[in-house]
Amino acid sequence: MADITMAKANIDQKEVQFGSAISTATFSKFGAAINHINGTQFKSHSWNLNGHLASAVSGEILDGLFVFPYQSSITALTMSMGTKPDTDSICEINIYRLTAPSASPNSIFTTTPKITGKDSPTMESPIYLGASLVDTAGNVQDTVQSPSENQTGTTLPVFNSSHIHVDQWDALYLQAVGDFTGQDLNVTIYFRPR
Repeated sequence: MADITMAKANIDQKEVQFGSAISTATFSKFGAAINHINGTQFKSHSWNLNGHLASAVSGEILDGLFVFPYQSSITALTMSMGTKPDTDSICEINIYRLTAPSASPNSIFTTTPKITGKDSPTMESPIYLGASLVDTAGNVQDTVQSPSENQTGTTLPVFNSSHIHVDQWDALYLQAVGDFTGQDLNVTIYFRPR
């Protein structure tokens, strides 16, 4: 059976007032509105490394753990950087998933996201990327969906499909890949309950 097409469908007062018949059109609006909410809701966690990153060292955990309070699916990732004083630097990060405190971490990527230094972003014109795993019907897929934002000087991530669905109390942490310098790095992971 096919899903009702998602729509932000408001219910008219006349459709539900006392004594009126509730039509199939009204129930279709209910279904479309519920599917719209289910397909577009999300929560997010940001790692904000504000200020000057004097030296992010390869393998360094940059900003602590984020623990999921319930089962979730990762739906998107954005990454931005304000300025990069070292024009030869490549800002590359990895995000690892821990399934238990003593478990070995696994990367959520098969290709990690990168921002190169050659494009000299500024705070007025930052460089950023955005990758979504949600298709036009609101379903989470295993590959990055179109449209995604891939500016010159960025590399979109390729997600490891076995690590985009996380369990309650799984944790993620952000780690530097290689040494880099820069300023105002932001990495945001988007997710929704499953």
